[in-house]
Amino acid sequence: MEYVVNPAQFELYWQVELREISGTCVQVFFYALYLGLFGRATYTLRNRATEGRTFILRICTLVSANHLLQSLVTLPVSLPERMKIYQALSVAQDVTLLANEFVYNSFGYRCYVIWGYRKKVLILPGALMLSTLITGTMASSWANRPHITFAGLLPYILALLTNVVLVILTAGRIWWKRREAIHVGAEGLLRKRYDAVIAMIVESGAVYCVCVVLLSITGGIGGGQFRREAGYLASTHGGLTATTQRRSKMMWYTVEQSAAAHLANIIPTLIIVRSGVGNNVADTAPKHIVVS
Repeated sequence: MEYVVNPAQFELYWQVELREISGTCVQVFFYALYLGLFGRATYTLRNRATEGRTFILRICTLVSANHLLQSLVTLPVSLPERMKIYQALSVAQDVTLLANEFVYNSFGYRCYVIWGYRKKVLILPGALMLSTLITGTMASSWANRPHITFAGLLPYILALLTNVVLVILTAGRIWWKRREAIHVGAEGLLRKRYDAVIAMIVESGAVYCVCVVLLSITGGIGGGQFRREAGYLASTHGGLTATTQRRSKMMWYTVEQSAAAHLANIIPTLIIVRSGVGNNVADTAPKHIVVS
């Protein structure tokens, strides 16, 4: 007895499997990179008596736990079983991605310290973080909708704004204190330290912003089709096809979604590691940056 597979159905299954393999390769690469950075960051925090060390160490531990959870909910299982629980996995991925964003912005504590523990400085970024949390939670419940609306993209927009605000507040404050230090004759090593910290903050913020922008763009284009394919595969009936161009966009969506979650953990951890090899102003921050 011969069994003939519907070419359209086979192609659809193959495209989903190909995206899963691509996403998994990205996950493995970034997770391996993160493990090395996490070990180095933990060593740095344990062996340097810097201000806020205990808080940052706890945040790093929370980041690591959430990173592991993110990897577990995105690891591939056999396709039929995955499609049966696709909606639950989709929501879980959205929730862990949202948790990554929240934990990443918890490093706004550095902004709080640099501004001399002024609570008013955290009002705007705090409001944006809360808005991101609320809209992200709501958007995760819309995972089964065939099209991504503006409301579905709103968490990405708010996350982008939160990151930009924190970068401006943190780097801007350091730049201002650097300017004051130069006016009183501080040059040489101190100036280089200020420049190094500003560069680290701006670079990390820029990388994260680019990732969020790309994810929101490809999510708006390919995310809806991706969800409709999952619904089709779960019900095992229907006739769903996609153009080559749209399949390519959905592939990028999967890869970028995998990368975005890990970058949210890697970026702040990388800053700690770079600080540990001497590119910081830890020794001068209490004297020149933190003001009452």
